[in-house]
Amino acid sequence: RLLPAPSEGMDRASVEAQDAVHWRDPKFRHFRDELDSALQQFERAQEWADLIRYLQRLQRVLTKYSQLPVIPDKILVAKRLFQCLNSSLPSGVHLTTLQTYELIFSRIGSARLARDLAFYTEGIFTLYRHAAYQVKPVLLDLFERHFVTLGAAVVPCLPGLVMALLTAMEDVGSEYHSRAIRLLDQLASGIPIEPFMSAVWGCLLRNSSVRLQALNYINLRFPPALAPLGSPAPDSNGTPSTAGAAAAGGAAGAGGGNGGACGAGPSGVASCCTSPGDDIGERLPVSRRAFCPDAQGSVLRSLIVALQQGDSLVRRTALELLVTHFPLPAGPASSEERPFGAVGRLMDAAGLGMLTPSRAAATSAGKSRGQILTPSAAGSRPPRLVGDEEQLFSDTDFTTLLRVALTLLPLCEWSLSRRVLFWVFRSPPPHVSSGVNLALPQDAAP
Repeated sequence: RLLPAPSEGMDRASVEAQDAVHWRDPKFRHFRDELDSALQQFERAQEWADLIRYLQRLQRVLTKYSQLPVIPDKILVAKRLFQCLNSSLPSGVHLTTLQTYELIFSRIGSARLARDLAFYTEGIFTLYRHAAYQVKPVLLDLFERHFVTLGAAVVPCLPGLVMALLTAMEDVGSEYHSRAIRLLDQLASGIPIEPFMSAVWGCLLRNSSVRLQALNYINLRFPPALAPLGSPAPDSNGTPSTAGAAAAGGAAGAGGGNGGACGAGPSGVASCCTSPGDDIGERLPVSRRAFCPDAQGSVLRSLIVALQQGDSLVRRTALELLVTHFPLPAGPASSEERPFGAVGRLMDAAGLGMLTPSRAAATSAGKSRGQILTPSAAGSRPPRLVGDEEQLFSDTDFTTLLRVALTLLPLCEWSLSRRVLFWVFRSPPPHVSSGVNLALPQDAAP
């Protein structure tokens, strides 16, 4: 039976001092010799059954000296365990390896684990994607007991941990999906929100395998937006006005409809993004600025990459994110601006002039869909204030997003075209058979 880890709540200096005491223990020398002998056997492994046998011997040695919370030659131990997590090995080897990790983590405690994260996390975070069905719950148990509970100390390995949990969200409708969301929420509440959301947006930007899951989680937990410029204020009971309710209903219409693989609820979030047991209404109690750190950098690039390089489902989910949480500015038009107001100014900045569906399709067809567009310094305006909070994107950023979104119209996919037009004109377009020859809404006609 393992003794309670004595390193709980200790700082690094105290842990180092305690380790020095254990190194002088007479039992430590015997522990180190037996552990070296067990590790040398891994070099003679001929088949996967040998690895299971050697791992079991390693576990017996660790259990024999359970009163010592330190691991001799921890780098070599972590290397052997990493080799046993190879994707070509059967699930039996993976399970025995995870049992060994559990034995080590329970033994050394959270303070030593936080110090040695660079050694012990090799191979664990990438295991879920090729793990067998019986290995996945054991791996999630390991994350929940030893990584999520580290608090701020988990930040150095946060990108890998977030990617592993987003991978678990791929099993929509299963217990793993809801459990992964719960673990992500625990991470968000236990550490500063900025590094956590930087890891989520980073997965959206750099990892195509979890791009859809990252968008789903962002849609699910995006903090509620304040009233946009020009929108009616709620009444005395806190109920949105009729116009606001109509806009919410229009967002739902933009998400659904035939041609779309996923419908949208009243919040505009795709219904296929969540399982029935998820709490869709629970938003993170943080500001939009904290939820989108580096909004004009990594967040903007993540949305552009999702629109340009994603598959059809990723693009639809990204457009729903724009419709629901990044609406185009609705400021009043000045006397010298065109009737479209702020949206018209953005179209002019994008070089689109008077937009009609056919002209938008022709203009978009000439733009490269493989190159990531970057904002231009010309015509840049500072971000506006939305209620009590600064708007995340400037006019230049919205212009870049608008140009990228319009490149989706020539694809002739109704599920994409209706979302693009709803984002631009704030009302669902009437249903027609083609995604290019769409009639403009009546209030948006020039």
